[in-house]
Amino acid sequence: MAIEKKFKILIYPGLHSRPGTEWVKFISEFSGNIEISKGDKSGDGRSLMALFKLLPKQFEEINIKLTGENEEQFMEEIKNWETKAFLNEDDYKNEGVEESILRVFEEIE
Repeated sequence: MAIEKKFKILIYPGLHSRPGTEWVKFISEFSGNIEISKGDKSGDGRSLMALFKLLPKQFEEINIKLTGENEEQFMEEIKNWETKAFLNEDDYKNEGVEESILRVFEEIE
């Protein structure tokens, strides 16, 4: 059985570089398969290269599909996952603003 949810990305710049690397580390806790899709493109949610190809940016919508044991429990963890990131582009460009621990996703129903 599989579970699939749609999310909006809340962090800036999105799931790139450091937040993408943190995502790959976080998702390694799930023993099943994970697929991330954006528009008509999809990729392995465990692959940083797949994320770079999808280039999921702030405020864009992505689908996350989990298949495996404890998929519902892990989807709940995804909904609440936090990482160090910027809130917006202005903070990113301002050298005086440091990354904060932020919730990454908002579920779209």
